[in-house]
Amino acid sequence: MKNGVFFGVWKEEPAWLAPLVARAEREGVDATTKQLGRQLPDVIPYQLRALRGYLWRQAGDPRGFPPEQRVPVDVVAPEGDDGTAGNTFDVSDVTGDYRFWLAGQPGAIVKSTDEVNEILWQYSSHGDGLTQAMVARAHGLTRRQLNGILKALAFTKSEIPYTDAQIAERDEDEIASEIASLKRARIDRKAHAKLWRDVERDAASWRALELSTLQYVAEAVAASAPGPVVARDIRRAPESFALLIPVTDLHIGKISWGGYGPGAFSTIIAQMRLGQAVDSILAWLPGAPAEIILPIGGDFFQCDNVGGTTGRGTPQDIDGTPEKMIVEGFGIAFALVAELAAVAPVTLVYNRGNHDPALSLALFRALELAHKDSDRVKVLDAEDRYSPYQCMVYGVTAIGFAHGDGRSKPHELATLMAQRWPGMWAATERREWHLGHVHHLRTVEDSGVTLLTNPSLSGSDRYHEQKWPVAARPQLAAHVYDLKRGRIATVYGVCDE
Repeated sequence: MKNGVFFGVWKEEPAWLAPLVARAEREGVDATTKQLGRQLPDVIPYQLRALRGYLWRQAGDPRGFPPEQRVPVDVVAPEGDDGTAGNTFDVSDVTGDYRFWLAGQPGAIVKSTDEVNEILWQYSSHGDGLTQAMVARAHGLTRRQLNGILKALAFTKSEIPYTDAQIAERDEDEIASEIASLKRARIDRKAHAKLWRDVERDAASWRALELSTLQYVAEAVAASAPGPVVARDIRRAPESFALLIPVTDLHIGKISWGGYGPGAFSTIIAQMRLGQAVDSILAWLPGAPAEIILPIGGDFFQCDNVGGTTGRGTPQDIDGTPEKMIVEGFGIAFALVAELAAVAPVTLVYNRGNHDPALSLALFRALELAHKDSDRVKVLDAEDRYSPYQCMVYGVTAIGFAHGDGRSKPHELATLMAQRWPGMWAATERREWHLGHVHHLRTVEDSGVTLLTNPSLSGSDRYHEQKWPVAARPQLAAHVYDLKRGRIATVYGVCDE
């Protein structure tokens, strides 16, 4: 038979059975467990079923006998019971086993006391809270048989997982303590299992990131390693000032052939525009600044991984391959920092993008590590320097940085600055936030702060031409800050092809 209840009764037992029985007894194989195949992995399924039937018969288990012999003497139906009576049970005076007489089933289902206790614990809401189907499968029963056993015991899911006999024999405090102890142990096991699943999931995510992106970041850093910075000979400015150059939304790796928008765009064009804009800005300055503040990131890259998608999974048109974008983008960023550091000491500020949340941080961290011993390049000295929201003070001005895809309203950013950096707020006369994200130039004053949305050197692409077909002038803003008067000028590096 192939229903799991009877295997192998022969007129003469096969020669292979005796050695298999001896091995099972030697290795302590449990004939009633579903792990039989795992305990004897080299035994073929037919022999496993035959062995299980033999061991059941040796133990007097009804499942090991053919149908006509399946009701042994100790589990025959009570006199007059033809299988149509209700669900009842009794307990053997000899073995202590439970014998369940179920409606519609002649003969008894025999379960040990321990197995009955386990059934109640697994089904009870005070125990494991499993469904009837799950408990039935665990004990080799049909759902109808399990339901009959529960009815015979008058046991419902909301009851504590003990039989009436156990409750009568034991102290109430002892039972309560045992339930609490068992539940604590099960909760602990589940918590550890969940923790391990989380560890495995995090490890898999990290491995995927490592294989898909980080190896190319490492190659890009190695190819872009900075050499010694040589200061350029630039005339002195009449007054000391800082120059803030928010290189936002450059979108290295974006591709547009110009057939559906105002013009073509590619990595080469982005690099050319950036060089032209920086040169024109430096040419307009009255002299070398005392410090250059360079927010880095903010959609510096078009996508965030070698799958060619943004941080939220939106597919992007890519100039070549994402790997090429990473390598070339790192090279452009390192070259920009080197060029500006030759003019004045550079302070790098992290600016998280929505297109490149992981890559923008990787780029910032790579620049930080590459220049850790430099006296010309440093990062913003703050414990939260990897946060999407940054703030620093220059003279009388508190300057905040955000990409603009999160909090972007004046009252929101004013509240954020006052709450997160109360010392900077109190010590300054002017407060400003620099945003990007929308590629358009905009200035708003409200709630005690000035919001400057900086322009972009990027071009349009297929997605934005469909969603928002308005092309902004490609340009780079550079803001001049005086120690005593705050922001006193803005110079634009304009790129009109």
